[in-house]
Amino acid sequence: MQKQWISGRSVVRGFLVGAVSLSLMACGSDEDERSDAEMEVGGTISQAMEWEGDVTVTESVTLKAPISIKPCTTIHVASGASIYVDEGGSLVSVGEEDCPIVFRSAKSSPGKGDWNQIVIYKEALNENAFEHTHIFHANGEGGEDGALFLDDGGTTTVEVKNVRFEEIRGNGVYVGRPTNLKSFSDVHFKNVGGTAIIMGQNEVDKLENITAEGVGKAWIEIMDLNSKVTRDAAWKKLSLPYYVNGMTIEAKLELAAGTQMLMAAGSAINVQAGGTLLTEGVEADPVVFQSFKGDPAEGDWYGIRVYADSSNDSELNHTVIRHGGLSDNEGAMYVQEDARITLNDVVFEANKICDVSQYGEVVAENTSFVACDI
Repeated sequence: MQKQWISGRSVVRGFLVGAVSLSLMACGSDEDERSDAEMEVGGTISQAMEWEGDVTVTESVTLKAPISIKPCTTIHVASGASIYVDEGGSLVSVGEEDCPIVFRSAKSSPGKGDWNQIVIYKEALNENAFEHTHIFHANGEGGEDGALFLDDGGTTTVEVKNVRFEEIRGNGVYVGRPTNLKSFSDVHFKNVGGTAIIMGQNEVDKLENITAEGVGKAWIEIMDLNSKVTRDAAWKKLSLPYYVNGMTIEAKLELAAGTQMLMAAGSAINVQAGGTLLTEGVEADPVVFQSFKGDPAEGDWYGIRVYADSSNDSELNHTVIRHGGLSDNEGAMYVQEDARITLNDVVFEANKICDVSQYGEVVAENTSFVACDI
């Protein structure tokens, strides 16, 4: 295969290219076919570029300028390499339904974890986007960071739509706390060794139409540390349950009918500081809070705690609460003095010692529970 090299730092079509050759790849061509010419990138890129055709990332590359990728482009990433989007940089990977952009291993016989990840740092520019994009063979380190890592504490905007994560060694996506996530919809995970998604509580409402097959940890992990619900949000019923390490609700949180909340050992849900918890279950599709354990038991987690400084309009409808009561005689629900909650068609079962520790007001309809001694 003959390659045409353009060495040094040359301006091509208005975009800076360092040590590259250019190629055009027909839409619909097989992702394993390399074109007769090739673009190679690595190191630091400090001026805008457009990637197209077959692109090889020969070593970890840091983007400190806007990079856009054309539909049909295939990015072949070398073993152990990562793509970092840092201060002054952005990455726009927007393909088409019949002509996606593909990130994959550079190996001819690829496997899980051949390369590391794509990282969007908090210092990056806004308007990062992944749409009609496939990400294969990533997360070589196998840690919690995921094949796509969105940094903690940033305001950088990121949009993820119609993206596939396949043959990933560890976790699929890590979304930091907080991240300015514009959308996260129509995302599919296949053959992912770890968790599909790990994210902070304030970003969960962006999730929509998430599907998975062959995922090692088939849930969406909600982080607790330094993470709170601080703006009104509605969490959707997804094909994967939520795995909750603990929650602090300081705004209005609505849970759609059928939402599954798997509570980590020793976790609790705290409704406080003006917060409201509203579950919208129906008879045929209740909202369920229960232990995460495969062999659950009474008292695996604490329960739902409603404090006096909450909004006092929390309401649970067609909801099941199981395996709570880790704190003796607190039950699976604690209602502080001067707090209030309404329970409509709520089922308490398999909780330790008792169900509700009632110091405040509990308005119950079609609901029975074992009151804790107070």
